[in-house]
Amino acid sequence: MERYPYFKVNLKRGLFWYYFEEAVRGPKVQQETFYPCMFLKFKKQKTFPFRVLYHQSSIHFEISHSITDGYGAMTFMKTLLTAYYNLESGPEGMPSDEEWEDAFKKHYKKGVPVPEKHRKGRSFPIYAV
Repeated sequence: MERYPYFKVNLKRGLFWYYFEEAVRGPKVQQETFYPCMFLKFKKQKTFPFRVLYHQSSIHFEISHSITDGYGAMTFMKTLLTAYYNLESGPEGMPSDEEWEDAFKKHYKKGVPVPEKHRKGRSFPIYAV
C-alpha cells in the first residue's frame, strides 16, 4: 500500500458531501465467501473503496470508480500480481514513473474544439459517404 497511498483511504461523511480520509490501517485480503462483484459498502466506517479477494488459485480485485479509472486499476492489479509472485524475493523496488503519471495531463490536448450542442427536436446532420 506504500506504493499506492491514494488507495489507502476511507470514505467519510462531510457536511454537504463525502470525502476521502487517509486510513490508519491497511486493507486485508479476504477469502471469497459468496461470489465476486458483490455490492461494495465503502460508505461503511473503516471500509476501503476496493477489495482483494482470493478463491483457490484465483485472485479477484474489485474497486470503486471514485478512486481511479480502469487504467489505474489495471496498473494496481499488475503491481499486486507482481508482489504476489515475488513473495519470497523480498521487498520490491521503487515504483516506475508510469505508476505515478497523470494520464489526463499526458493525453490532454489544448485547442480540441468542444462538440457542437444540438437542441431538442433538431435532427443531426447526415453526411454522405
